[in-house]
Order: sequence, then C-alpha cells, then structure tokens
Amino acid sequence: MFKRIFLLSIGFLILGGVLFSTTLPTQWIQQRLILSNSNVKGISILVPKKASFYSNVMPFKLNVQIYKKGYVYVFAVLPNGKTYLIYPTITEMGRKVFGLLKISPINGNYRFGMNVNGMVLVEAILSARPIYTLDHLIKLPPNNKTITYMCDSTNYKKLYYNILRDLHLQNNVWYTDWIYLYVASPNTYSILEVNSTPRKARIYVDNVYKGFTPLVLRLLPGTHTVRLNAKGYVDWIREIELPITQQKTVINATLLPSDQIKRTATLKLKTNVKVKTVRLNGKVFTVKNDEIKDLQPGDYTLQISVKGYEPLTRQIYLSPGTTFTLVVYLNRSKGNICIISEPFARVYVNNVFVGTTDFNGELSLTGVYTGLIRIYVEKDWYIRAGIEVSVMEGLNQYYIPLQRAGRIMVSSNVYPVEVLVDGVDYGEITDEHHWLYVPIGYHRIRFQHPEYEDYCKDEFIEFKRTSKLDVVMKELPLRIEDVSISPNPFSPNNDWYEDTTNVSFTLTKTASVTLSIWQGNELVYSRTSTERYGRHSWGWTGEDNEGRIVRDGKYMVRLSASRGKESVSLQREIFVDTSHYTYTKEITLGALIAALIASILLMLNQ
Repeated sequence: MFKRIFLLSIGFLILGGVLFSTTLPTQWIQQRLILSNSNVKGISILVPKKASFYSNVMPFKLNVQIYKKGYVYVFAVLPNGKTYLIYPTITEMGRKVFGLLKISPINGNYRFGMNVNGMVLVEAILSARPIYTLDHLIKLPPNNKTITYMCDSTNYKKLYYNILRDLHLQNNVWYTDWIYLYVASPNTYSILEVNSTPRKARIYVDNVYKGFTPLVLRLLPGTHTVRLNAKGYVDWIREIELPITQQKTVINATLLPSDQIKRTATLKLKTNVKVKTVRLNGKVFTVKNDEIKDLQPGDYTLQISVKGYEPLTRQIYLSPGTTFTLVVYLNRSKGNICIISEPFARVYVNNVFVGTTDFNGELSLTGVYTGLIRIYVEKDWYIRAGIEVSVMEGLNQYYIPLQRAGRIMVSSNVYPVEVLVDGVDYGEITDEHHWLYVPIGYHRIRFQHPEYEDYCKDEFIEFKRTSKLDVVMKELPLRIEDVSISPNPFSPNNDWYEDTTNVSFTLTKTASVTLSIWQGNELVYSRTSTERYGRHSWGWTGEDNEGRIVRDGKYMVRLSASRGKESVSLQREIFVDTSHYTYTKEITLGALIAALIASILLMLNQ
C-alpha cells in the first residue's frame, strides 16, 4: 500500500512539472540599440518557447546568432541591480593570445545556470575588439563556477557607461539585444474568477472540468483555454493569459442562445485615428467604412493596434441582428529614454531643456511620445552635440559623446565673422567680447564675411583655455555679377501671361543700385535703392516713369552700383512685344466662374 502511494505521488509530481513547464508563456520583449548608421545586423538572442521557467537545477538556454565577426559578451541584470557576466565563462576569459581575448562563439545554443528569482534582464553586446573595461570593474564572486563575473548595483552604471565609451572609440558597428523574461518557481500560481450569464455554466480549463460558474480557480501562470458550456447556449471559448503574479483575472462571459446564432451583428467604430484592421478574439478583421459586418453574435475581446498609438483592448457583446457602435480614443504611444553623455551635461529635446545628466553621465526620461525627435547635449568647455532619433515604445538608450573644447575670441576690423574649423562651421562671432567653443588640438581656422576675403590661421586650442586672435580682413571690390533678365522678350499687354520681367543680379557688398531703361538716348524708366550684398531681383511691368506702357521694340537695361569711391555698371538688351495675346485672363476667369456655379448647384442639391 505504501509503495503504491509513493509511486502515485512521484507520478503526479512528474506530471505537474511537465504541465507547468509547457504552459508557462515566454514573457520577453526584445529591443535593439544601434549606435551606427549601418544596417548590417550584428547579434540576436532568441529564447526557446519553453524557456520561461527554469531554476537552479534547470540551466537556462539561449540561442545566439552572430551576423558579424567580433567579441560577444552576455550579461544578466537582477532586480536588485547586481550584474553578472554569464558569457564568456572562466574558460573563455582565459583564452588569450598575446594578451588579447579571443571571444567569438559560433552560432548555436548556450546553457547558463541562474540561481535567482524574479525579473531578469539579459543583455548581449557585440564589439569590434575586447572590452577592456571589464577587467577593472567586474569582480569574481566566491565559490561560484556557473556565474563567472559580477559587479554590484553601485558600479553597474559606471560599468555600462565605460563600456559605451570603450565601444564608441572603436569606430565600428556594434549592437545590443535586451531580453526581459520571468523566472518562476514551482509554487507560483495565478487567480482566475469566472462569471457567466446565465449562471451555472460548466467550466472547462484546457479541456479539464473545473465546476460551475461563478467560481474562483488557482491556476499556473501562462496561456489557458477556457470553455463555458450550458444547455441551450453556444459554447463560450477563449484563450486567457494569466500573469506570473498572484493578481486576480476576472472573466464575465455572456453565452449566446442557440436559436440566435443565425442572426448576424455589425460592429461600428468611431475613433480619432484611421483604423484599418482590428482583432476580435485573436482573429484579424478588416474595417471598411468604419464597420465590420456579418459578425456572429456573442462576447468578443476587441484589440486595436495602430502604429504610433497605444494599443487598446475592450470587452464587447454583440447582440443578434443589431449594430454595436463603439467610440474610443487612442492615445499616442510613449517610450522611455536613457541618455548617456558627460556628467552634469545639459540635455535638450526638440530645443526644450529636459534636465541634467547625473554624476555617471546619465539622464532618464519617461513618457516621451514615440516618433522622430532631436536630442542635444551641451556642457561648459565641451562642443555641443546632437542626434535625431526615432523613439519606440519601451527602453531607448542613446550615447551622445562630447568633445573637449577651448574658447576663441576675435579682435577684427569687421563683425560679424563666420568661424570654420577644418571646414566645419562653428557659428559666428558678433563682437570682440563674444566667444565660441572650438575642439582642442591643432586646427586650420577660417574666418569669413560676405564683403571681405577669407582669412585663415593655424592655431593650437587647449582644453579650458581662451585663445584671443587678431584678424584683419581685406575688403572685396564692388562688383555686379550673374545678371539675368527673364522673360525676355516679355509682353505687358494685361493678358496675365509674361506681363512682367525680372532683372536679377548679385552684389558683392552693400551699395546704392540704380536700374534704368533706355530706348536710344531717351530714359524711359529708372529706380534707385540701397541693397545689401547677395542676390536681388527687381521687376519691371513695362511702364515708363509716367505709368504708361512703352511701345514694342528693343530697350537697353543699365545697372549701376556705387559705394564711396567705388562704382561699377553694366548693360543688357531687353525686348517688348505686346502683339501676342494669350487669353490667359479670360480662360482663368471663366474657369473660376464655372467652379463657383458648380459649387452652388451642389449645395442646393444637398
């Protein structure tokens, strides 16, 4: 008798273990951080479907796929902040050739032992060369052969920051993968409360009879198939996912009478964004004209997912032969941002100040709308840097390095002057008290002003030092360049086609400009104005100084500019021809009148 009881107990334990390991869901979210403009994939980590449960006696398996040669490191971060380096192991870390680590595993499965409970963050890094930071910050835990290296929560931020800096200096593509997963223990359970209309419906969970509604059940976490059965009603069947925590999940099911199954229902959606497809009880339906027709009546779990907006889930009941109208508002989705840069640097998102990095150089922002944003980071005695990124839901991490800088001040005979350092524009200096940050080291510095010749100077810039530079720039000669007349000929006959011609020109510096139109020795039209350096365009409608349209023929356009003792002039020919009438005005007015009449008739018909 005792032997039979013992064998039965062993059998139930084995059966329970098998059911538990197969029913738990794979709870993980994968994100990839790419610090490169390249689209070449680096590394990805996949979790097997049955890997959401493991313990100290069941090693955890990861499938590592390498798409690019390099050094691979896999970390596990516990809820208490402790960080473990689970790959490479002690053996791989000992494989050194000429002092360099040779860590480049082949594609395949790797087994890791994890004697922990709770949420675990698994992170993988592929680098172009070894991460030397690990030798200084990761410590070997005592009496532990499986988990090889460790650093505590205090040093984790410093470790991660140094890893990012180390990898950034490699000037190569590298990737990281995050995998969030649950670690369960055999005594974990979830609570499921089942209610129904009508009451006293039979409950089946994974095809196992559990009793009558209403009923509260204790089940293993994971996905379960729940079926409710009552005489004279259609079976109610749903897949329910129970969380790993002991929170209660409630089902309120309305069973459909068997005689109503042939009468279909219609679902009408009114939303603030365009919805093309929805899921009803897990099945995809296309939304046409904001409606889904010919649906079987009954209980539905409605799921709406639109890119850039938070997903929405609603429980609805469709009555036979009716139209159910659902009014919903979708909120824009949000993500979290972690910005890593120099300590105590100021951070701006879309030109709005959002905070300062801490002593580890980190700033975390929560609730940032998904989509394209611009991030700038600045700090005294550093060059301001920025990136344009697309924020996704979940965690987004960005490393924005800053260059050390010195200041330059300019004593010049003209202001403002544009400052270019090794061909890169760093802004303009407006007066002798104004300064700019410039990267440290030897540089070719070019100073520019539109009315003066460029001035170049080689200078060594020191960190946190101000360099005062004397700049004497030579003024450019006054010139009129790139003169064009269009259209030429033109026809000022009031047909709304080529009635005006434009005289365009470029000045090398500010001057008084006169435009005059001549026919032989007779002055027909003139205009004088002071214009700045750069491109200008003056129009002529074909009128003389008295406001009358000139006769057809050839005319001479003269442009003259003067500044101080300098003066310059040039001339071009222009032709006036009013003989060709295009009827553009009549056609345009007729089309507008016809469109107005059509609009009025349409309004009257409505």
